[in-house]
Amino acid sequence: MNELIREIGKSKGYDDKLCNTLEKIIPAMIMHYGEEYRDLIFKVLEETTITMCKPSENVYDTLNKLETIEEDESIVGIQDVKIAAGVSSTIPRISCKDGEFSIDKLERHIVLAFGDIESKAQIRTLVHEFSHALKSYENSHYIKGDIYYSRSGFIEIFERLSLDENGKVVRTLISEKNVGMEEGFNSLDDSIITSIITGEDRKFESYRGPAVIAEEADCLLGY
Repeated sequence: MNELIREIGKSKGYDDKLCNTLEKIIPAMIMHYGEEYRDLIFKVLEETTITMCKPSENVYDTLNKLETIEEDESIVGIQDVKIAAGVSSTIPRISCKDGEFSIDKLERHIVLAFGDIESKAQIRTLVHEFSHALKSYENSHYIKGDIYYSRSGFIEIFERLSLDENGKVVRTLISEKNVGMEEGFNSLDDSIITSIITGEDRKFESYRGPAVIAEEADCLLGY
């Protein structure tokens, strides 16, 4: 397994520290999510580009350089992105031909704030964002008419598509829901996976309120 992880890492230009971290994270994720998700986890690893911010940049700056950030009215706003420890972003490249919109490709990115990727804090952030990427991979993006739908776990986003005066596709937010629910369950997942990696007791480091609710829902309802 480590040989494949390192092979993918080398093909993407990752340094040894990031490859070492992935060699800890990927087996722990397979252990948590289940062996049946092994192939999907490796697909996400292969198709997602992980980028570390430079010391002088924040996550927003790096996303802008990658040309993947969308300045819309989503619940996760620009200021939130600027102070974030990390972000998982799946950006569609959409075209319009003869009045019909279509998704040409999906670009998948994880951007992490500057720091030591082998530290516990950075490992946890990467686990959290990789879990978001995993949950936004299958059956998560489609277009019906002029409506673009995307999903990341429980998060569902509907956007209206149009063309500006230059013929560029514009996405306008209609609705975004279940963000708190998704962050709660994702934080529950990252706490378990990080515990597997470190051997330390499981604890919630982010989204503690939603994470506690998610834990109760898991125990009581089997979500």
